[in-house]
Amino acid sequence: RVIEIAQRVKPSVVHVEAIVKVNARRNEVTGSGVIVGADGRILTNHHVVEKAEKVTVTVPGVKGKIPARIVGTDKQTDLALLRIEPPQSIAVAALGTSADLQVGQWVMAVGNPYGLDGTVSLGIVSAKGRNLGIPDLINDFIQTDAMIDRGSSGGPLVDLDGRVVGINSRGQGRGIGFTIPVDTALDVMRQLDNDGIERGWLGVTIQPFDRELAAYFGV
Repeated sequence: RVIEIAQRVKPSVVHVEAIVKVNARRNEVTGSGVIVGADGRILTNHHVVEKAEKVTVTVPGVKGKIPARIVGTDKQTDLALLRIEPPQSIAVAALGTSADLQVGQWVMAVGNPYGLDGTVSLGIVSAKGRNLGIPDLINDFIQTDAMIDRGSSGGPLVDLDGRVVGINSRGQGRGIGFTIPVDTALDVMRQLDNDGIERGWLGVTIQPFDRELAAYFGV
């Protein structure tokens, strides 16, 4: 079953290369992505294409590198939407939901760690709603022990039905990886495809309710 799922998912996982200019020097950043639309829409991570001057993707079964346009990015969820003009029909990943994921459930991470295209690792869901305490980031990660190494960022986390349940974001030591829930990714993708992200903001601060405040309010 695992072999069947891997063979089904791998054709929709792409290799992403971004040329980033830092202090007058151009560096290459590599990562992964997953094809979510037959029209060439690809989900990946914001940090893979951040400040990129040029982005190309390599699609399994398609010769050469294909130029990609950055439709939009969202730093707060570490997501980015790319679009390519595929020269032929391409495989599209089956999308699931992260709402039904349970701790202990088997999952697979697919990506291109260290340039090794189509690498598959098997693990379980270790936790949901994980807060990493990273400033300016919406901390609501799926934690898994499926390997997420350098270059795996942006690849899919799939369940044992082969459906994408998350977009892999970062690893933190062996057997500790963090994934963006696919429900969040799809919401962000829809907004990026329609003129950008909109979020509400409430100017509220919180402070401890100490004895002085209690006395002031007579509570």
